[in-house]
Amino acid sequence: LKRYRASVLKAAFEGRLVPQDPNDEPVIESLRIIGKNSIRNENKKIPETWTYVKLSDIADINKKASIFADLPDNVDVTFVPMAAVDAEAGFISTPEIRKLGTVKKGFTSFMEGDVLFAKITPCMENGKAAIAKNLKNGIGFGSTEFHVLRANSFVLPEWLYHFVRQEYFRKDAKANFTGTAGQLRVPKRFLSDYIIPLPLISEQRRIVAEIESRLTLLGEVDSIVQNNNNRITHLHQAILKTAFEGKLDSSHKALIK
Repeated sequence: LKRYRASVLKAAFEGRLVPQDPNDEPVIESLRIIGKNSIRNENKKIPETWTYVKLSDIADINKKASIFADLPDNVDVTFVPMAAVDAEAGFISTPEIRKLGTVKKGFTSFMEGDVLFAKITPCMENGKAAIAKNLKNGIGFGSTEFHVLRANSFVLPEWLYHFVRQEYFRKDAKANFTGTAGQLRVPKRFLSDYIIPLPLISEQRRIVAEIESRLTLLGEVDSIVQNNNNRITHLHQAILKTAFEGKLDSSHKALIK
């Protein structure tokens, strides 16, 4: 299941997950209008209409959310501690609601649709990343150990999210840790300079839809596997208990076989 998940994401970011639309124009034409540069990468193959860009060309990194500046301190906002991000599933599982005045200083701010990416070890290696959704009053605050990626008009938040969730990306991030033992972190410049493949946003939508369809199915299979593993464990324990109580009969022996 883990290998399949990795192969889906690899195919997605190489342009092999969905058919190409022959009517798509090269994304580089749109980028030139706003003065953004494409980057050549001879080591990787992507469709002709795609390009490579620096991540900082398509997303603001750690830009403070300013929409709360004029709000009163008693406004409810969403608060996301690191523990609230489910590393396996990749979403905010247990958000908290706090008053703006208690969190507006000393925490990381973000807005609806921002991508949260854990920068500290071991949370980063474990895959802690999520898209900020359903925020109270559209505002969120959280751990200072999050990098925040805010997509611009050329990229979907989901494209950024699935990209940083890739195992190979996290291995690259780990190789660029800075700091001391136990406090190793991914520096902002690593994200800013990282090269990311970019198709037109219309193709991003098609690819993201396919990724999420496949990963949803994968999650269902994973759940079935986990449930069966739990049943096997419980059955094994029950049989051992029966055996050591001297109550093992032919029906139990048949189950063991």
